[in-house]
Amino acid sequence: MKPKEEKFFGCKKGETVKLNIKEAKCLNVLRRFKDSDVYCLYFKTIMNLTGLDRKTVRRCVRSLERKGMAKYVRGLFNMDGEVAGSGYCAVFKDKSEEE
Repeated sequence: MKPKEEKFFGCKKGETVKLNIKEAKCLNVLRRFKDSDVYCLYFKTIMNLTGLDRKTVRRCVRSLERKGMAKYVRGLFNMDGEVAGSGYCAVFKDKSEEE
C-alpha cells in the first residue's frame, strides 16, 4: 500500500517552492506535530527543537506562512485548559481538495 501523499495549500499540482535550510528545519518541526495532541507550536518550542534563535525562527515561520505552508493560530490552550497565547502550525491539503 502506497503511503498517503501530503500536499501544501500554497502549491499547485507539480509546482515546487524553494525553501532555505532554516525554513526547512522549521517546517519539519511543524510537520512533526501534525498528528499529535500538540498541533500548533510557539516560537520558543520551535527554537528549542531547531537550535535557531528567535529572530530567525520568526522570519522563517512567517515566510512559510506567506508561502502557504504554515498558518497563524490565536487562542491556544495549555494542558490545564488555560489560554496560552498563539502559535503556528503546518498546513496540509487533502487529495480530495486537489482537483
